[in-house]
Amino acid sequence: MENKNNNKINGVYYTPPTLANFLVEPLVYQFGLTFFDPAYGNGSLLQATEKILYQKFPYQLNQIFLFGCDINLINKKIDNIPQTQLYKTDFFQFPESNKYNNIIMNPPYVRNRNIDPEIKKQFEKLLERNELKLNKKSDLWVYFLIKALNHLHNNGNIGAIIPWSFLQAGYSINLRKWLYGKFEEIKVIALGNNYFNDTDERIILLWLKNFENKTKSISCSFANNLDDHMSFKILGKDDWESESINFSKDYNVDEIVKEYKSKYGFQEFREVADIRIGIVTGANNYFIKTLDEAKKIGFQTNQLVSIYTSTKELTQLNTIQTPKKKLLIIHPKNEENFIGYINIGINENIHLRAHSKLRDSWYYIKKEKHPDAFFHYRSMNIPFLIFNTKYQCTNSIHRIYFKSLTDNERKWVQISLLSAPGLLSLERYSKIYGSGVLKIEPGALYKSIVYKCDDNIDSEYEQISKSISNHKKDEAVDLATKLIKSKLNIPEDIIDKTIDSLSEFRARRLNR
Repeated sequence: MENKNNNKINGVYYTPPTLANFLVEPLVYQFGLTFFDPAYGNGSLLQATEKILYQKFPYQLNQIFLFGCDINLINKKIDNIPQTQLYKTDFFQFPESNKYNNIIMNPPYVRNRNIDPEIKKQFEKLLERNELKLNKKSDLWVYFLIKALNHLHNNGNIGAIIPWSFLQAGYSINLRKWLYGKFEEIKVIALGNNYFNDTDERIILLWLKNFENKTKSISCSFANNLDDHMSFKILGKDDWESESINFSKDYNVDEIVKEYKSKYGFQEFREVADIRIGIVTGANNYFIKTLDEAKKIGFQTNQLVSIYTSTKELTQLNTIQTPKKKLLIIHPKNEENFIGYINIGINENIHLRAHSKLRDSWYYIKKEKHPDAFFHYRSMNIPFLIFNTKYQCTNSIHRIYFKSLTDNERKWVQISLLSAPGLLSLERYSKIYGSGVLKIEPGALYKSIVYKCDDNIDSEYEQISKSISNHKKDEAVDLATKLIKSKLNIPEDIIDKTIDSLSEFRARRLNR
């Protein structure tokens, strides 16, 4: 019986036939071409190729040019494929002298943190041979794709099923730059719906055609399903090599954002505030307790810091509700009072964790200045800025420190970030998790656009605040957008294309 848990740990997700057929079909354009799958698993891609060959070339079936390798051979024989063409070996040990016309692949989705350190040393040599520098956080599929090029004949092609991180992960930027200029045509379809069981991973279909030819065309489309109507966007070199690839089918979102900055006084968030990640304890269960738990251990009120651990606690524009959790401050001068608790941490090896080793005393997390505001790090719905007075947060929330803004200016920044222009910039520059969660890293938040002025907006602010408190975020966005439009005399057509693009981005992210 197939071990599903083991498959998941090793990043093994077998390709559904519908997906396999869609990927392979464009590559089967003449008889006699060789096809190779470097991690063929249960053989879905090779079987799809065989089926399409039979359909397109029914009178030339005396030879089958299909090959594959895998560490674990699920099927020793696949239909008419000779067993001698299916190799039981690690792809990274497979001789690069073996060349093929087409490589079809659904490489294992193994996170970087789960890759054996010894194997990572092999990857360093692979990168060196290919004259490529990559972020060391790259996942396993990246190295599969790189090595695949070493097995291609000139004018060869690759068809690959890989994660959305190809379009938006920091480590993918250099990979995309490296691929540019190596293939005549690059084509991408990013799919919203889940085609694999037991994973939230969103996938893209990638075709790289005519190896060792100058790149003439890059096209990309977003779709929920394979049978959706797909409208492709032609990307330039700068788009392809940008930090993340996310676009509207009808509008140039980067130009929209630029227009708000050049004509309507918006500016990047970096100009009005600094961003710091929340406090990283390295062991929240040890360092963060409820008030009752902290008192039982022996902590006094002045040895505790109220701390938010989730944005679920932040449901209003201001931090009105006191955090339920407390950060334990064990100062070295008071360590004698907490020897028992410190020893518990030592017995649990918390003192050996990476963040503990960075501290002068592993158990002492220094009190820090409380931030002026908080912002969502991950958001399923609509992220917004929350003003703060005296609390802290963990690294699941961003800490915001304003740059000498008046109270009115802070309100304008908060409301403008909640308006359609602000939210569009966040959707454009942030990343998307498989389940549709928007991951807003500091770099994305810094690039988002806001507006500030010192005009009083107390009455409008109260309305928007009430909508947020009543969990009517869409209503709050509408009110914020109308306020911005009225204040800055923004033409209707600019607002309309902003709202349309925002709706498109959100629908794509949430699979609507």
